[in-house]
Amino acid sequence: MASRWSKRRKIQHDVECHLDMIRQLESNTSCLSDCSGGNQTAASGQANIDDASAVDSVVDHLTDVEDCLSDVSSEHSSDVPEYSYTSSSDFSSSEDNDDVQSDCESEVEPENEGSLQTKLSNWAVEHRIPHVALGSLLSILRPNFSDLPKDPRTLLGTSTVVETKNVAGGIYCHVGIAWQLVRLLSHTGFRDTQGSVLEVQINIDGLPLTKSSNSQLWPILCRIVNLHEFSSGSGNSRLKDPFIIGLFHGSGKPSNVDEFLQDFVAEMLHLEQNGLILENTVYQIKITAFVCDMPARLYVKCVKGHGAYGGCDRCTQRGLYLRKVTFPETDAALRSDMSFKELTDKNYHTRVSPLTSLSVNMVSGFVLDYMHLVCLGVVRKMVSLWLTGPLQTRIGWRAVREINEKLMVLKPCMPIEFRRRPRPISEFEHWKAVEFRQLLLYTGPVCLSDVLSPELLCVAMSILLNPSLCDKYVSYSQELLVSFVKHFASLNVSDSLTYSVHALVHLSDDAKRYGVLDNISAFPFENFLGKLKQSVRKPSFPLQQVVRRLSERQDVAQPELTYPILKSEHSSGPVVSDIVVKKQYRELVLQNFTVKLIPGDRFVELTSGDVVNVQNIVVDKDNHVGVLYRKCLSLESFFEYPTASTNIGIYRFRHLGNAVHYVEIS
Repeated sequence: MASRWSKRRKIQHDVECHLDMIRQLESNTSCLSDCSGGNQTAASGQANIDDASAVDSVVDHLTDVEDCLSDVSSEHSSDVPEYSYTSSSDFSSSEDNDDVQSDCESEVEPENEGSLQTKLSNWAVEHRIPHVALGSLLSILRPNFSDLPKDPRTLLGTSTVVETKNVAGGIYCHVGIAWQLVRLLSHTGFRDTQGSVLEVQINIDGLPLTKSSNSQLWPILCRIVNLHEFSSGSGNSRLKDPFIIGLFHGSGKPSNVDEFLQDFVAEMLHLEQNGLILENTVYQIKITAFVCDMPARLYVKCVKGHGAYGGCDRCTQRGLYLRKVTFPETDAALRSDMSFKELTDKNYHTRVSPLTSLSVNMVSGFVLDYMHLVCLGVVRKMVSLWLTGPLQTRIGWRAVREINEKLMVLKPCMPIEFRRRPRPISEFEHWKAVEFRQLLLYTGPVCLSDVLSPELLCVAMSILLNPSLCDKYVSYSQELLVSFVKHFASLNVSDSLTYSVHALVHLSDDAKRYGVLDNISAFPFENFLGKLKQSVRKPSFPLQQVVRRLSERQDVAQPELTYPILKSEHSSGPVVSDIVVKKQYRELVLQNFTVKLIPGDRFVELTSGDVVNVQNIVVDKDNHVGVLYRKCLSLESFFEYPTASTNIGIYRFRHLGNAVHYVEIS
């Protein structure tokens, strides 16, 4: 393999060749300029075209070659240095890198907010523009905007060196939780309260990159839970997103969990003992929960799998083998955090977890994520039994067709907050977790009412996911879940009480400890993993690509939104005589939801308890935003078992009132 200096000499030679070609074109152009008339114009135009093509060729060639060079140098970089939680530098260190930096980086000038460089950089990051395409664009713009850099990496602030080390059968890059926290807090306008506690959640999961290989990324993600306590304003919504602490790449999961978590555990121990110092203020760092799916929980906790006889991570029940290990009991003795650290159950542990050295609860601190447990677990299993299970659990093809037709009728009526529209239930094998959640909580009670009765699970989960209901009725939801588990086997097959169904009896314990289940959901982490996968543009050096894309994205400014936001002005009414209307709009965007004058987005429940149909969105003479609405009359429950559906916010109404009312948006 050629050395780095050989590659640099080759690049220098290529540059000189291209420059000679450009000089020759310029010489030809000057000669042709002596021609007269139309020949002069035609010759000059042709020379300019060829000149631009040559410049584009240089930029494209250098971008490809230098990307290859930076990937190779990153792969063979040294081990990760000791972390520094006061650093504000990029992912890479700056030691002895001046000789390998692109010459064009010296051309970066201080840029004003809203400058062309800033706008161009934000645009390229937001739309994931490849460096080759961005380099070609820069070569076109530079003749008219000389302050633009030549190299897209200079424009984007791309990290040119990614420091990695070989661990656990792959390579690992440790970004650092302290460095990320300092970066985030500096963007929030935080209040410096001495002794404040930063509560964070940790997620560890595998991310397959392609279907044609075993290449995987294993990121360690973090998310600040109580960021609102430190922000002086509404804060940037991006600050609520997860961020990377460390990143592993290999042909499978890390072969040694101690090596994989070594840097993370060492840094967390330091932060737990000394805190995070930021502008003379010490913040305590506390891990409130690990939000992982079952395989990842087993891996980092170093315990036996959920298919083992003692596989439940919340109770000591010994499973019963009925073609597969099942857990029929609902009141077995519970595991405790102390018994886990003391390794009381020798048959449950495979080794000592490196996480036991941290002040994290090894039982209650590893939450049951409802995305994997309920949506992709129980609900998917129920649908599978209805459509492809044994004969005694299947529903007929006519029932399936009826459900599909109802789902398609609901498709145009879904609110904008639902990212995915309903698909036929016969395509459930391709459904995502949000679609199973949608079926359970929203479309299921309507589409399954004449065929099946899944109200037990629907009511229980509606309580655990509703902030106004969770505190009051969490014990009632536990009773419903226990009842559901007890009846599940009798309604289906005897071997269906596997871990995913049994764990429902422990789900309300997490709600008592953390509040609504969305507080400890894996949905934010899974969304981030999807974006992370999009950062990989080619199969070689995926870890380095991800870190570079993150270095480009970290300083991108997001506009601060001020609510309410009004869109689509119109003048078609209706209006009322006692309100002086200045403007009318078709869309009203609030912080948590959107109201639009279309069927799926115009039904809302007011704080008074009235369910209304929004007729118009207006601004009055005092610039107050309000809505004109008609009340839904004759509200009644959609179902009565196990409780009236009106108690969980599901209504059926007969007709709308004729009177149009006005309410101001507070």
